[in-house]
Amino acid sequence: MNGRRNSEDRMRSTGVTRRRPRVLIIDDDARLRDVLSLVLSDDCEVTLAASGAEAFEHLGESPFDVIVCDLSMPRMSGSQIHAALAEQNPDAANRMVIVTGGAYSSASEEFLRASGCPHVPKPFTPDELMGAIHEILLRHGPAQFRQAV
Repeated sequence: MNGRRNSEDRMRSTGVTRRRPRVLIIDDDARLRDVLSLVLSDDCEVTLAASGAEAFEHLGESPFDVIVCDLSMPRMSGSQIHAALAEQNPDAANRMVIVTGGAYSSASEEFLRASGCPHVPKPFTPDELMGAIHEILLRHGPAQFRQAV
């Protein structure tokens, strides 16, 4: 219960109480996606993606306040998603929280350092994940919806 109160306090302190933050979760592990959705759904509006391709479909439809992305995935890794977003939509790239597994390569370590993205090592607690989401919201505020030209 204390973790729940802390996440509510964090959300209020970000100034995003007008609406729940929109969070995109990108992870190839269906069970982890479901757990993350359950953990975040009380405080956030959650959208799930099983791959980078699916994530880009969602990102093309509307902006997200935070993108929680697994680092190690087949076909398109979290670092590759970040690189593509940095080129196409730098604001979205700046809104990423990277979820990392146990062992990762020196290239992954360099990406984590260079990207500036908060990262949460597995296993993590709901408070650790909410802390990283809170950090993104404090840095960048709510995502701005783009007007059609």
